[in-house]
Amino acid sequence: MKKTLTLLCLLLSQTLLAQNCNIDYSQNQVGLYPNQLPVGTVGSTYNEDITFVLPTDTLGYDFLNFQIVSVNLPLGLSWTCNTNLNNCNYNPQTSPYGCVNINGVPLLAGAYNIEVNVLADLSIINGYPILFELELQILPASNSGINNSFSYQVDQPCAPALATFNNQEPGLAFYSWDFGNGASSNAEHPSPQYYPSAGYYPIQYAAYAQIDTIIHFELTAFNLLNMSNYGENFPSFEEADPYFKVKKNGQVIYQSAVVIDQNPPLTWWPNLNLELGQNYTIEIWEADQSIGENYFGADDYIGNHTLNMGSCNGCYAGTAQISYQITMTNINPIPSFQHTDTLTLYESPDVPALQHDSTLQQLTAIQTSSYLQWYRNGVPLLGQNQNSLNLEESGYYHLLTVNQYGCAQSSDTLFITVDIAAVDEDNSASASFHLTIDQLTKQLRIELEPELIGAQIELWQIDGRLIDTWKSVQTIENYPIDLLFNGIYLVKLSKGNVMIDRKVSIVH
Repeated sequence: MKKTLTLLCLLLSQTLLAQNCNIDYSQNQVGLYPNQLPVGTVGSTYNEDITFVLPTDTLGYDFLNFQIVSVNLPLGLSWTCNTNLNNCNYNPQTSPYGCVNINGVPLLAGAYNIEVNVLADLSIINGYPILFELELQILPASNSGINNSFSYQVDQPCAPALATFNNQEPGLAFYSWDFGNGASSNAEHPSPQYYPSAGYYPIQYAAYAQIDTIIHFELTAFNLLNMSNYGENFPSFEEADPYFKVKKNGQVIYQSAVVIDQNPPLTWWPNLNLELGQNYTIEIWEADQSIGENYFGADDYIGNHTLNMGSCNGCYAGTAQISYQITMTNINPIPSFQHTDTLTLYESPDVPALQHDSTLQQLTAIQTSSYLQWYRNGVPLLGQNQNSLNLEESGYYHLLTVNQYGCAQSSDTLFITVDIAAVDEDNSASASFHLTIDQLTKQLRIELEPELIGAQIELWQIDGRLIDTWKSVQTIENYPIDLLFNGIYLVKLSKGNVMIDRKVSIVH
């Protein structure tokens, strides 16, 4: 019962710590899942959980603990484990399951070989190094906009940039594009557009199913200048009560309001729509019976006038003199589809310049942005993200500098020949500390000057991974190297304003 309770507590502890990623418990074979990471894109959020199933024994010996020491990732990505509070330690005898979450916004495109460094404890040995590898491809940035009618893509989110446009409504009669860069087009599939500088570019799109222009006619103003032959007697002894009617092909389509007891000149604003090719007439009337003046009899008909699709001044309708204004307007076709969007481009970083110090075997960069990545022979040197790079091998070197928008600029590529003998002689007797390797005891011996006691000592792999760090307490510090892989390492020492680093080659 006690053993069961202990096991339950351990499992509960692991469950409480598992807050950073989700474990795929359907996997039951030793390994990593997925074994190939999903593709990422520069400038887009990346988030992926990796489940691992740990072995419980090897060659008859039990594994007692696994610790994830580091996960080497491209610039912009970071990782957490589900036992973060336990320093990423796992006891496979309790549970073989664990997970790591990789997240962030990648800043550089490329094909990366991700290294997961693990230290394993067996019943016969502690701290046995194990290396797992995963592949991760990061695609270039895809700054795109899309709506129902068109989409666009740019080769990078920073100026200068070239944008391509995709028409989502093909086969219509007419298109209108305004790209916001001073250029326009009527093509169904326009050519790529160049945007030379950073800024906001409004893009306007319209597509038309038909392109016939409509001519619109409107009777906007009608003037009654004068009239006669109304009232009980001639000439009339009453004030006029005029109004008018408009007929289309003999049918009344409009009748104005009556202006009571007011003689011409008078003006109405009918704003009456007219159609080309139809027969319109205007009839002038003087109201009597229609407004209750029954003692004058029926309304008086004054006369008519046939409208023409223009203006008339001083025309006659019976005994009335009239004028009118007909306005003609060309109405362009209405777009079947119409959309606007905004293309946003950011400033590109300056092109970095490289300075080579052949004495120190070092490259230094100037004119750089927030993020850096060194390359040798076209391959990114993971972890090498500082302004200076210590050279260990001959080859072609260049540097990418990346700003906060994920926009990159590359330096010129330099071919540099590294003098390995000169590098090995860097541990000279005149240095502030001296490195030697005792192959018999498998110890790295660090000899310090007395004033450097209390200094911070760091051991790095040459690719930028921190192996260990401690403070010196004596003039001779010994560090075990039996678990270190063959390769070149960097020992960094710092105390106050003193910062020194030395390289050492470890070969077992």
